[in-house]
Amino acid sequence: MPAAQGTASGAPSNGPAPAPVVVDASVWAAFFLVADTTHAASYAWLDRHTAAGGLVVSPSILLTEVTAAISRRLGPPTGSMAALRAASTVGRLAQARIVPMDEALMSEATGVAARFGLRGADSIYIAAARQLGIPLLTWDNEQLTRATGIITAFHP
Repeated sequence: MPAAQGTASGAPSNGPAPAPVVVDASVWAAFFLVADTTHAASYAWLDRHTAAGGLVVSPSILLTEVTAAISRRLGPPTGSMAALRAASTVGRLAQARIVPMDEALMSEATGVAARFGLRGADSIYIAAARQLGIPLLTWDNEQLTRATGIITAFHP
């Protein structure tokens, strides 16, 4: 679990904090789903980044997407509770910022969807990264490859 502040041991980190990054649901879901093939890389990256004081930023759709992904993967009855706990955990992290999907973000996302032929939620993450001028962390191949002209996207 990413440390709320300082390092995973609770000690303050040394040096400047890493730059903030937009993190999409594919990375967060993998962080919580231990059986996911990308769990270890997602967990390690988020833990290192937040322990060093780096911010992780996501549009508010993240909470619904993470809940849905975990609930669907784990199934009832345990999936529902695990999914809600995961979303709550992300929302409470000191190093996490949830940005609202306001009119400006949604207008940007609409343009991104049209220009790059992306799914709606994918466009919202890219639009958030573009508006904030920070990179996007994702496992989604379309996000990694289609919007390279307007943002930097990478995977853990």
